[in-house]
Amino acid sequence: MLPSGHWALAPAGLLPQYNYDPAKARTLLDAAGYKPDSKGIRLHLTLKTSTDDTTRLLAAVVQEQVHDVGIDLALQQNEFATFYADVTHGAFQIYSLRWLGVNEDPDIYRYAYATRSFPPKGANRGHFSNPRVDELIAQGEGEPDQEKRRTIYIELQKIIADEEPTVNLWHIDNTIVYSRRLKNIHPTAAGNYEFLREAQFTH
Repeated sequence: MLPSGHWALAPAGLLPQYNYDPAKARTLLDAAGYKPDSKGIRLHLTLKTSTDDTTRLLAAVVQEQVHDVGIDLALQQNEFATFYADVTHGAFQIYSLRWLGVNEDPDIYRYAYATRSFPPKGANRGHFSNPRVDELIAQGEGEPDQEKRRTIYIELQKIIADEEPTVNLWHIDNTIVYSRRLKNIHPTAAGNYEFLREAQFTH
């Protein structure tokens, strides 16, 4: 959820990693009671996305990968306004979206995972609820000391990584090309354009 290099990001190796492992996935699905039928299909799901090219390609890759473990994933792609309306109203089984420019502060966890952030009050669209997560979010909001906040948010990241209410699949590397006539360019890892407020143009 936090960009690389963020001051609150948990250290590398501290959080569990969920690598692509079809054999383990099949074992977990078997244990959960999702046995394959005569065609090898365990369950049917629908993934909603927008019609953005990158999103469509990502959805196709996910569809292929989960098919390998017996999940029949239908893709429903709509223009963004229709897609986003469905997501915010909870009309989905699975959806794919990108965070952009809202994760510079770890308070993004409140917006995405706090019980009080169910839509329309926030982006906890899967209705994830964990009392300890809510407690840590409240502590992080009210703590002025950055190092103490970091400790709070690292514990929070451990819980989120363990319970995995959302799956972070990838991130974009942002490359900025600009003229030498522009000065004071300091882009942020979050990928937004706020840095342009401080940019200076010289003749």
